[in-house]
Amino acid sequence: MVVGLDKYEFGADRAGMAAQALAFARWLRDSGVPQDNIVLLTSPLLDDSDGFRNFMANSASVQDKLHRAVFGLEGDVFWLHWGGHGMVDEAGQRRLFLEDANRDDFRNINLDRLLALLQSQRARALGRQIITVDACQKFPGLKAPRLPDGIPVPPGNPPVAGAKQETLFASPYGARAVHMSRLGGGVFTAALLDCLADVHGTAWPPDVRTLRNAVKGRVGKMVPDDPDAAHPIVVEYRDQDGNREPVTVVPAPTSSTLPTQSRAELSTLLADAAVIGPATIVDTLWRAVHAVSPISVDDAIDLTTIIDRLDRLPRRPRRLPPVLSFVEYLAPHMAEPRELHAWVDSNAEELGISAAVVEQARADAILDGTDAATFITVKVEPVAGTGDTFTLNAALERDGAALTLRLDDRCPCPAAEVRERCEAIMSRVGNFLPTVRGDALTFEFLLPWSLLNAAVHHWRPGSGGAVGGQLGLRGKVVVRSLDRLRFDGLAWRDWQERWKRLSEEGAQILFLHNSSALPQYYDSAEAAHLVVEQHNAETLADRFLVAEEAVCVMLSYPYERVESTVDGLQLAVAAGLPVAVWCGTGCDSAPLKAIVEEMGKARGLARLPERFYQERRDATTAGTEHYGRDMTLLWDDPRRIPELTAPLTVPTTEDRVT
Repeated sequence: MVVGLDKYEFGADRAGMAAQALAFARWLRDSGVPQDNIVLLTSPLLDDSDGFRNFMANSASVQDKLHRAVFGLEGDVFWLHWGGHGMVDEAGQRRLFLEDANRDDFRNINLDRLLALLQSQRARALGRQIITVDACQKFPGLKAPRLPDGIPVPPGNPPVAGAKQETLFASPYGARAVHMSRLGGGVFTAALLDCLADVHGTAWPPDVRTLRNAVKGRVGKMVPDDPDAAHPIVVEYRDQDGNREPVTVVPAPTSSTLPTQSRAELSTLLADAAVIGPATIVDTLWRAVHAVSPISVDDAIDLTTIIDRLDRLPRRPRRLPPVLSFVEYLAPHMAEPRELHAWVDSNAEELGISAAVVEQARADAILDGTDAATFITVKVEPVAGTGDTFTLNAALERDGAALTLRLDDRCPCPAAEVRERCEAIMSRVGNFLPTVRGDALTFEFLLPWSLLNAAVHHWRPGSGGAVGGQLGLRGKVVVRSLDRLRFDGLAWRDWQERWKRLSEEGAQILFLHNSSALPQYYDSAEAAHLVVEQHNAETLADRFLVAEEAVCVMLSYPYERVESTVDGLQLAVAAGLPVAVWCGTGCDSAPLKAIVEEMGKARGLARLPERFYQERRDATTAGTEHYGRDMTLLWDDPRRIPELTAPLTVPTTEDRVT
């Protein structure tokens, strides 16, 4: 079944998707799929469908063909390709819009429910399943309308073990897909069609994992000269076990912006600039990030290499080319910037860029000395089927704008080596850390269940990087759950509402210490609660069943009652609580209570990371037993990296942290 929508009743055309759907159907036929086995749904209907059954891609046709007829089929392979508009709704479900969607009724299909249905016993006769989707998975804006439920999905059974379903998405959860009219539709579909043409006549069906790698390479060659290519494209692959592998495609560089003589002049101007060291280059790149992104940098920063890469990046509309912008940001670091300004003026004139554009860029490049929020994020993901091995990646981001700086460590890492490998990858990322105060720097760790209580604030990246020293004394340290609830529970808006309640006037803080009785106001919908449970995780679980208004949990961790079979920290994550704090040594939690209660009364809980950072620094002069040195913070803030790795599942016995 091949779907391509150019037109919608609510506007926002995606020209070329219907034609791409026809091309996909032709490839299927040429690969040996009987023409009668191919159903084509498009909007609008094609003038010439080349003999394929062509139906309008509206709610009636999709419900009939995709939600009814398909489950009466038997076969070796079921392939669904969809190209059109998509969105993630307020509950975290992925939706695909239909031709008859309008601003009063956004008719859609619920893709997540469809995928679950296709994995059930009802679809077992379909055999292997391949789903390729060229649609956005963006979160709705604050003013976006609430989406209807979608066309009815037939009842199904629980997923069948061993169901062979592979999916390939044009974008990751929470991001957009890229559409370019000059390529005739979606960039992902254009690359997919090219790659499928290459595998014609080989094994059927093609290996989807290999196909993903081929699509990645083809996308990078397709978009280098288009201004929209300034945004990296991400292809996401899920295997039949649900494991997710996103691959970022940074477009290939274009030809040089500057003539050879201009490059030589610039090299001469910068040759004797002793102030242009690695630290200056890093700060310049970060300050210029909106003007030069994307750029991928290596461990050894070299000014000549950076300029060479910037010289080949595409120019954005009504902007200076990235290399000229970078020079403008570099000029204020020079003792005599006028020569660099004159060089920019001359080259801008040659390129036909107005003086007003140059003056605006020059004004933007003035040094202001302001520290921007900076994040080093480390993700530790379990390797499917191994239980105790992991892969790592680290990224550096500043003020929400990244330089596409990401380092991957895909070599399986045993649990015992996670700390060492994390420290090594952070040390490498540290080479590009701009000058920033500790309270503006945040180290984020996205960890699975089994590592959620790791004492990451004590970790020390090697001296080879610019980070250095104990993380907890270098900047704020927060832990985030890799297994946060996604599809069937709390979503982005719900988390925002809980955060909002934390700062509302009159929010009450409730402390529970192994108490069997609940205060009368505990069930009140008018108050926001901070739930505190020191040791008894079983009691804590009971509290969560009635504490729908709970927004924060405070734990003393690990528990003294180590024989407990229920883990409070995991319960906090499963209940959708944004914040948890604990003391890693299991010492008296009274100081923690005092801090959180004080900040709660002042409606300042959102500043817990800064306060913990200061408490750790104070602990360095107060002795090793000071509680501050072991303060840990679970900080699942939906504004930071809202996409998740997988739906939350109940941890197995082996996964429990005890």
